[in-house]
Amino acid sequence: MQLWTRKAVFAGLGCLIRNCEGAVMAAATSKKPCLGDVEIAEVLAILEGLKLAAEVTLSPLVIESDSNSVTNFIFKGISSRGELNLIICEIRVLIDQDN
Repeated sequence: MQLWTRKAVFAGLGCLIRNCEGAVMAAATSKKPCLGDVEIAEVLAILEGLKLAAEVTLSPLVIESDSNSVTNFIFKGISSRGELNLIICEIRVLIDQDN
């Protein structure tokens, strides 16, 4: 089953927060207008997860994604895509606030 196509009108985002034992502590889903590609959806899901973790005061955090390019964008600063940079900057601010 293909969940995302360029013809999609909406993208489904989801985040799951677990404790060190693997128990689910918080979860969220949302539907956003399709913004062009999967990497944007991945970055937005991470942003929503960080906001949720801050809201329920869960810390420290380990951020996981199935997208290697997205984690490189966030943690290594590797991105030449302007549309991702603003979202990544917001993610980095939230990460820095947690440290």
